[in-house]
Amino acid sequence: MVGAVVPKTAQVCLRGATLVRMRRVIVSDYDGTVTESSPALLPALRRFLAAGHLFVLCSGRYAEWAEECPLRDLCALLVLENGGCLVDGEGVRELGPAPTPELVEALLRGGYAHDHGRVVVGMRRADEPQVAAILRRYGDDYALIKNKDSLMLLAKGVDKESGARAALAELDVSPDQAIAVGDAENDLALFRACGKTAAVANAVPELKAAADLVLDGEHATGVVELIELVLDGKF
Repeated sequence: MVGAVVPKTAQVCLRGATLVRMRRVIVSDYDGTVTESSPALLPALRRFLAAGHLFVLCSGRYAEWAEECPLRDLCALLVLENGGCLVDGEGVRELGPAPTPELVEALLRGGYAHDHGRVVVGMRRADEPQVAAILRRYGDDYALIKNKDSLMLLAKGVDKESGARAALAELDVSPDQAIAVGDAENDLALFRACGKTAAVANAVPELKAAADLVLDGEHATGVVELIELVLDGKF
């Protein structure tokens, strides 16, 4: 299903009449949001898609993870590397520049970078002061993004907001049709890309404070709750 071309509206029939309603797109974080699965998640997602809506994952995971993503067949698109890559039916598209090899080498040599993808470098949040000192030697083209105990380095302007906006444009849907759901600080950027926002019950306080809706359920149970609210026309 990744990369499918879809119309902007969903149609439902009621007693012979055709009602046109807004197609909704849930743009969901992965780790901390749907990773602790609920047996109700897959059935709920299938009902959501059958009603004409769309589901997009927006995660900090590296682009290569797309091949093993357990929800890939249910996703219209994947936004990975914290907004740095877009995955559709044609493959991976980089949405921002990669850090220079010299910068990556400096972070690896210092023991701060534990891994890196195509455009993102993953680090420990505890090392932020040392990483910031290294960055000052390489100009101001990069930003550090917090994600609970982790820290991500990306080019400035590349985050979940820019990645989600690229995905919505690819699907030809407006931000007003999109609902963001997440659990961590880096999902604040995702919230800025979507017309409505929700935080699962296990979300950090900053995200709960910014959300239009704080769900009762944690992790995937909260996402199922959100799907049911959308299907019932309550959110």
